[in-house]
Amino acid sequence: METSEELKQILESITGGFFALDRLFRFTYWNKAAEEGTGLLREEVLGKNVFEVFPNAKGADIGEKYRIAMETSTFQSIETSYKDDRFEAWYDIRIYPTESGISVFFQDITEQKRQQRQKEMLLE
Repeated sequence: METSEELKQILESITGGFFALDRLFRFTYWNKAAEEGTGLLREEVLGKNVFEVFPNAKGADIGEKYRIAMETSTFQSIETSYKDDRFEAWYDIRIYPTESGISVFFQDITEQKRQQRQKEMLLE
């Protein structure tokens, strides 16, 4: 099996969402877990700019983290919420610089945030 095919199988088997962006912030990869976690099919995102697909990210902290990772080639991470007319969720996001752009792993942590909020309310 060739290395790129092995890599694709790994990225498709992980439970977390994964996508890759080129230097122009265009999607070059979108795994099955990303589809399941957002409801967006890879055909809907590949080749498009991340801020076109997720317009509310542009002026938000996550958009800034993407930019910093891209410009400085440094790892970035953030826990943040994202909301638009399609969905609303909390995510734990890890951004890794690559030679061709950035690679992004994300986990939906909405349920953990909900449980944390409930515990905090009980303690008040």
